[in-house]
Formats: sequence, structure tokens, C-alpha cells
Amino acid sequence: MKTPSPALALLLAASLVFIAFPPTTVRAHVPVPDSVLHPSTAPEAWNVLRLATANLDRLLREDRLAEIPDQASLCSPALRALPPTAATPESSRAIATGAVRASVTLTTLAQAAIAGDHDLATRSLETFHADLHTLAAPFDAATTAADIFTCPMHPDVALTSASAPCPKCGMPLLPRRIPYSFVYTPPGEPTLHLTATTDPAPLVANHAAHVTIHLSHGDRSPVLLSELETVHTQPIHLLIIDPALADYHHEHPVPTGLPGEYAFSFTPRVPTAYRVFADLVPTATGIQEYPPTDLPGASATALPLDKSTTTTATAAGLNFHLEWENSDAPAPRAGQTQSLFITVSTANGQPMTKLEPVMAAFAHLVGFYDDGHTVIHLHPAGTEATDPTLRGGPVLSFRFYPPKPGFLRLYCQVQVNGQQVFAPFNVTIAP
Repeated sequence: MKTPSPALALLLAASLVFIAFPPTTVRAHVPVPDSVLHPSTAPEAWNVLRLATANLDRLLREDRLAEIPDQASLCSPALRALPPTAATPESSRAIATGAVRASVTLTTLAQAAIAGDHDLATRSLETFHADLHTLAAPFDAATTAADIFTCPMHPDVALTSASAPCPKCGMPLLPRRIPYSFVYTPPGEPTLHLTATTDPAPLVANHAAHVTIHLSHGDRSPVLLSELETVHTQPIHLLIIDPALADYHHEHPVPTGLPGEYAFSFTPRVPTAYRVFADLVPTATGIQEYPPTDLPGASATALPLDKSTTTTATAAGLNFHLEWENSDAPAPRAGQTQSLFITVSTANGQPMTKLEPVMAAFAHLVGFYDDGHTVIHLHPAGTEATDPTLRGGPVLSFRFYPPKPGFLRLYCQVQVNGQQVFAPFNVTIAP
């Protein structure tokens, strides 16, 4: 058999690489717009490559190897998009050769990350940077360094200039961002301020409380809904918990008509103060933050905090069981990504397969550390459940990254027959 030429060998490698990293291998739960997964121009493709490569650098620095394949999978369609943008057949072939070489390196990087080989991942990422430098030669600097601007309300809009507003809604365009992690991103220091008043004041156990919150910027100007990104169907998620971490509420306030003022009601089960975390993503920064405030209670004495480990729970007639991906480990470790699985069954032990969508997901997993400041908010793997007729269960899979050691209470929120169900678990995160 005749030995293939180097160029043909590269093309054969390309087919293997593109099979290994087709567009559909991007994990379904990675929340990026279609313009990222299918760039149609050279500036769009280079923008994805630049942003995703910077994310790869950060993940490697933080030794979060398990998350590297997510970002690597975003690079593959961008590489594939470059050859058709060439001006001549000759340059197209040169770009295709460079894209194949970079794709081979990308595959090695992803495989090294999956295997937990930090040294090989480091070398592969250095090579990938070099491959991109070579690949950029036929393109002008304006193309390889292009910013892409998108609309907070219409993320499919992708333009190279923000001089004009969104053609669909007229909102100002913002630079496109790609989160460096789709598991856990450290929240930014709150740029928004949260205050609240209650009626009655202080809170009374088992009596409905009407709460008005006020959101403001650093200059105390009001925060409008148009200044917040909608995440899982809502611009404002309020995560409410008592000091014993025993009574959790997830609420969504509505505008009162006054700028920056929003209202909701809830019924506390204990008479102590409650802490409220506003789970927000300002469109100006694109960074999730949790500004807190406290609701005063009639009693200063909190229930004792039960820190015994629990991996089973019963709520509203449903049984919940939590399992870790690494079942041999005595406890999950801080700073390490792994999967956790929650299995839901009925009271008679049958698999629960009728979980209803709630906020475009079949479950929400919210965790509170006992420091009173650190919160995590996770969603299960899979596409968003936007069709209200869909049903899920019995197994819910989450990718879990505990940011610090310590005691953590996790609440799994599901919906059945229109009823919200909250199942608590106790976890101690190891250093």
C-alpha cells in the first residue's frame, strides 16, 4: 500500500479529530449561545478560540482538569469554521492544515485532562498556544483579536461592533463572554446592594411575611430588571435561610412599580432572623453575585445546627438518596470537581419519573456553608427543560465543585403536581 503524503495524513487525522470533537460533543448543559457553537465568520471563530483558550489557561492553573474538556469542545467548531473563510484555495489549504494540527493537540489535551495527567495537559496546552500562533499567520490582527458583541436578551446576535444597538430589541450590545467554568465560578464581590423591610417586623413563626426588597448600585441608584440577566427563567432568585440552615425558601420577587423595589411573601417556620441572598447576574459584568441582607426575627436564639452527615431524605412523600461519583472517598474534597447523583423514589420505593420542570430544570441544588456567607447553586446535567409537559427522574446528575472545606447543607428542589419539594442533605467538605 502506498504511504500517504504528509498532507493526506493530516487530512486523515482531521477526520478522526472532527469525529472525536464534533459540535454535538459539547455537553448539553453548557449554557452557551448557538453563535459560540457554530461560528460563521473568522472574527467569531477567533473570538471563541481566544476566550476559550484563556479559560483553559485558568482551569489548568487551578488544577481543575475535569472541566478542561468543556472548554476544549468549544474550540473544535471554531477551528473547523476557519478554512472556509480563507480568501484563496491555497490559503484555505494552509489554514486547514493548521486547524488539523491544533485539533490533534486539542484532543491530546482533553484526553490528558480526563486521565488527570497535569504534566501532559500543561505541555499540550503550551503546544496548542503555539499551534494557534501559527494558524493566525494568514489572518490580519483585527480578525484574530476581534471582540464580538451580543445582546443580553438575544444572545444569538453576534456583531463585531457595539456602535449600534441590538437589531432585535434596541438594547445596547455587550462584549461576548464565555464562563471559564460551567460547574462553579467564584461569585464576584457584590456590586449591587440589597436591603429589605418586612411586615410584620420582626418575623413571626408560621405567619406570612410580606417582604419588600430594594436593589441599588454602588451610587445608590435603583437596579432595574433590564440591568439583570435572566437565568433559569428569572432575573432575581432569592435564597432564604435561617441560622440553623433548617428552613430554606426559594422566592422570586416582582416589581412593585417603584424603581429598584421588588416584593414577595413567605412564611418562616422559626422566629429567628433569616438571611436572604439575592442570586443575580448584572448584565454590565456578566458575573454572578450574591448580595445578602437579613430579615429580623422575634427571637435571637437559633436552633442548634445539626452537622451529622446525611445522604438520604424524605420530603412530601418522596425519598431522596445522594451518591458521589467517587464512592470510595470518605468525603468530597474542596477544590475538586466530581459528579453527584440524587435518586428520587416514591413512598413505596418505585422510581419517580414524573418530576416537573421548575425554572427550566428538573431540579435545583442550593448549598449553604455554615459560615453564613458562602452559597452554591447548581442545575442538573442536560438541556434546559423549557417544555412544561416534559417529565424527569428518577436520577438527577450534577457536577459538583465545593469551593472550600467545611460543613455544607444541600437542598434539592423538585416539583411534583405543582408542589415545590425541598430535600436536605448534610455534607462535610474535606480540605
